[in-house]
Amino acid sequence: MGFGYQALFSAIIGVALITVSAFILLPNRMRIPTYLTTIAAILSLVLGLFFIFLAVQLYAGG
Repeated sequence: MGFGYQALFSAIIGVALITVSAFILLPNRMRIPTYLTTIAAILSLVLGLFFIFLAVQLYAGG
């Protein structure tokens, strides 16, 4: 039962990180995207995918 909650929590974190990276990468006229925001978006996307992979592993293992 505990693994299900951990998997759900990891999936929520992963989706949130991917959403943050999508909002960072969206073209916005108010601010100019710099290398720092691009790196932050890529890092949050990778971390989001990692958390979703972790959630799948926890759900399959548990």
